[in-house]
Amino acid sequence: MPAAESLLPAEEAALAPPEESIIPADAVRIETPEADAMVEEKLQEPIIEPLAPPYRVVLWFKYDELRAEFDKFWKENADQLIWKYKLKGKKGAGGVMKGAQKMAESRVPLKALYQQVLGDKIANVVPDVLLLEGFELFNFEKGQTPHMVGIIYFYPKITTLREPINWACKKPKEPSRQVQFEARLRELQMQFRKLEDDPDGAITMLSNIQMDVIASIEGKPYANGSFQRQWVDISGIPMKDLVEQLIGHKVGDLFECDYLASPRDQENVGKTVHAAIKIHNLQKIVIPPVDDELARDAEFDDLKSFEDRFHQDFDAFLRRAQRGLVADHVIGHIVQNSTVPPIPQGYINGKIVEMAQQHLRQFGGNKNAAMRAIGAQSEEDFIHRFTGQAYRGLMQELAARKYGELFSVAPGSDEMFESMLDNVKWVNEEEKP
Repeated sequence: MPAAESLLPAEEAALAPPEESIIPADAVRIETPEADAMVEEKLQEPIIEPLAPPYRVVLWFKYDELRAEFDKFWKENADQLIWKYKLKGKKGAGGVMKGAQKMAESRVPLKALYQQVLGDKIANVVPDVLLLEGFELFNFEKGQTPHMVGIIYFYPKITTLREPINWACKKPKEPSRQVQFEARLRELQMQFRKLEDDPDGAITMLSNIQMDVIASIEGKPYANGSFQRQWVDISGIPMKDLVEQLIGHKVGDLFECDYLASPRDQENVGKTVHAAIKIHNLQKIVIPPVDDELARDAEFDDLKSFEDRFHQDFDAFLRRAQRGLVADHVIGHIVQNSTVPPIPQGYINGKIVEMAQQHLRQFGGNKNAAMRAIGAQSEEDFIHRFTGQAYRGLMQELAARKYGELFSVAPGSDEMFESMLDNVKWVNEEEKP
């Protein structure tokens, strides 16, 4: 939030717009529902803790600069706006559609676009903004004095941390470096494997098979398990009992077998599949040796440089895992030991809707499927399920801001995570943190 001396009393804010900046800090007026005397009193001293929300904010602009900001926005978002508002025109320099902007100004709600242009500017004037509500743009015609009026909420601030941060954190169990390296080598070998026709061979665990499968479950056709002349890598078949029965067969074999349905088929897990199988073709999977040539196939100078890169990546992975673990520990401790002012319900409501919409998109907009996934019985219950998640998300954000305040680092930055790692005290599993 700006310092008190940059906030003008109500009567001064009504004067002509400032000369220099499109949104100068000294053009802000904050009003509250409380008595004017209280506002005047607060404006006379540094504002360390935010006043109780909401605040009414008036932002003044110069028309020419406001128009320039809109033109810049138009050029940067031309393709998207043209598609959204179904505008037509010929493409010109810089990706802008010639003539389309004039059409836009007669058909597009310019007031809404101006609000969109200026929305991200507000934080430059009034930092620490949590939520904006009902901002309206007035007098945006040429020759007038444009200004925006709306309601603004500031981040609540953790005022009390009841206990010092507990830096003792259980040390994460590290995966075996050697096991991970060998697994990465196997992945590399499979990536650059070769296939050779093997018409006279028998199926092994290194075979690629072209076959027909006609499958049924309980006497009914089983479409998920049936196909014709499809190539299948035997190592990718999840039904181990089917794999065992394929081993040893040759091109031209026709046979029947029973096996359990794929564990990926949730509707038929545990059921027995009966299948008739015809083998058409075989290919032998040739695995390359682990050597410098394999490394060069993967665009490394040699095997040593591949190994060096693996260790760098593995160290970075361990560092990220440690950062995440320590952050969860420290932020969780701050949340549990904090006193926080009331959180604006409008913010919580917005977060709930945002999370609900994100969940809905995961199911392609299918509301019934999205509701079933979280056990919601109604649309109201569906929305309600995200309340706790929205509140926890904000509390974690406030805790990060508190940490940033205590250690003079930017919340959520790499500097914050590194600061946590510098202060942590690792303890073994058997020790009490």
